[in-house]
Amino acid sequence: MTSRTADQTQLDQSSGPVYRLRLATGSDWADIVALEMASFDHGRWSEQLWREEIAAADSDRGRLVSLIEQVTASTPIDSQSGPLVAVATWSWLDEVADLRRLSVHPDHRRAGLATRLLENGCQQASQAGVQRVLLEVSARNTAAISLYQRVGFTTIAVRPDYYGLGDDAWVMERSS
Repeated sequence: MTSRTADQTQLDQSSGPVYRLRLATGSDWADIVALEMASFDHGRWSEQLWREEIAAADSDRGRLVSLIEQVTASTPIDSQSGPLVAVATWSWLDEVADLRRLSVHPDHRRAGLATRLLENGCQQASQAGVQRVLLEVSARNTAAISLYQRVGFTTIAVRPDYYGLGDDAWVMERSS
């Protein structure tokens, strides 16, 4: 049995904002929904879906919702006071994990936050015995595809019209 943990150390940002990775709690749902609104023009997850996702992660070892918040160097490690800038949610069963959602606020993209969330989620899943990680991404989302390829994901299938007419999903996989 493994326990879910988040790296609550501050991420190294020698020039620019300071960020901290932690597990989401039930009190984070409103900030996560606000991040969702800022991050996506369509296909947003609802408030209810995020509440259910966090509740499942709180009660189920096969779920993980981690987030990154912006903090100051003097923010106490146990504080949840920084603005939420990124979130990822995962589920796993047996040897397979799924990245269910990954959002980074537009003002904080290209700062390595998505990579950090991916590394943390893959590490947590691996500790739980997962051997394969899967995700779906819009074929139109070239920035995300590039990121996933950089961290070791490869395309294994295409789901036509998955996100709507003419918007295919690439199914990507990474071995852990």
